[in-house]
Amino acid sequence: MVERQPKKGKPNTTALGQKLQDLGFLKLSEPKLAFKVRKCMPTTLPSFDLICARDENGIFGLPFGRQIEVSGKPDSGKTTLGLQLIADAQAQGYETLLLETEHSLQYTRAEIVGADLQKTFIDSPAYLERALVQIRDAALCLPEYDCEQYRPDEGLLVVLDSLRATPPKEELALKKNDQEDDSHVAAFARRMAIFQRRMLRRFVVRNIIVVYINQPVAKIGVTMGKHSESFGGSAIRHHCSLRFETEYTGKLKDKEGRPNGITMNINNVKNKLSIPFRTVEGLEFSFSSGFNKTQSMLVALQELGLAKKNGGWYEIPALELGINADGKPVSVQENTVREMLISDPTLWIRLRAAINAA
Repeated sequence: MVERQPKKGKPNTTALGQKLQDLGFLKLSEPKLAFKVRKCMPTTLPSFDLICARDENGIFGLPFGRQIEVSGKPDSGKTTLGLQLIADAQAQGYETLLLETEHSLQYTRAEIVGADLQKTFIDSPAYLERALVQIRDAALCLPEYDCEQYRPDEGLLVVLDSLRATPPKEELALKKNDQEDDSHVAAFARRMAIFQRRMLRRFVVRNIIVVYINQPVAKIGVTMGKHSESFGGSAIRHHCSLRFETEYTGKLKDKEGRPNGITMNINNVKNKLSIPFRTVEGLEFSFSSGFNKTQSMLVALQELGLAKKNGGWYEIPALELGINADGKPVSVQENTVREMLISDPTLWIRLRAAINAA
């Protein structure tokens, strides 16, 4: 039987493929690299970074060019997490913008997590449209990553706290008879849908991270499954590349039994850049010292197999503490690791490098 010989021409190019090329469509030479995250901002909560994204250089953290939603019930740590992100962005030399519409900003809480509000651009827009214009104008101040003015070390973190506390302009209007006007129904969702569609690509090509802090609302008539959803319509859930839900899980108490902090979970309910549906469990926040960053580091090391926990002791080869008589790395307790990180700041950098290299 005589085998059919392929026609001469460009290799691996069919007649349809040639027509598509003639129309201007091109095949990516390295598609895996093309769709990698360009740049991430690591935080001081490594366990949180692991459930966010990883850039092309192997660094875990919040991805630039993306919109992120942090939702949760009252007193579950949403605003505190937002302030922690501001502190981490400032520590890395990025500009920060806080749009605070709940009028309940705690300066002491910001100081505890390390956020310098004197170096933060802060405003309290009266209505949603004003807040969206401010975010748009701030984003357009940044150059696109493929132009000559682009600087890799320049970036902006925007935190809007919160969506549910920011009314659309129509909602503030009253009829002539001073009665409430119901024409604003669904106005919030429409405004957000238009804004996010228009700004999606403009965010992606710039070094900007937009964090929307939100609250859940009850679903009416739902008897099975999830009884709540985040406020503001489906556009927010669709256009945000990452969505997190904070969950209050308990109180921290001092020796006398008085509350001095909380424990919380951070659930990753959507992630278009990495593995979704992962959780940071039992993250501790102290009202006097902030998040337990040592705990977060140890959880991240265990997650990547860089540390082993035996009771209250940890085996961490990256600490380079030597080998015991059994031929295993010397074990240390969490308090000892915390003291080591405080006394030797370079140790944190070394552990972060081990995480990024894993």
